[in-house]
Amino acid sequence: MSNNKIIIYTLIGSLLSFILSALWHFSYEWFQNPITATIFPVNESAWEHVKLFYFPAIIVYILGYFIYGKN
Repeated sequence: MSNNKIIIYTLIGSLLSFILSALWHFSYEWFQNPITATIFPVNESAWEHVKLFYFPAIIVYILGYFIYGKN
C-alpha cells in the first residue's frame, strides 16, 4: 500500500471513528435492550467511555481490512 493510501485511510478512518463514537454515546437511549447494552455505553463509568471508542474503532479496522486486504 502506498503512503498516500495510508494517509487517506488514517484520516478518513479517524473521522469515521469520531463520528461513530458520537453516535455510540446516545445509541443505548435509542435501542434499549440487554444485547445492545454490551456494546453501547449505559452509564458514565470509565469502562463505558472505553466502549465509546473501542467498538467504532474495531468497525473502522475491519472495514480497512476488507477494503485494502492483507497488504
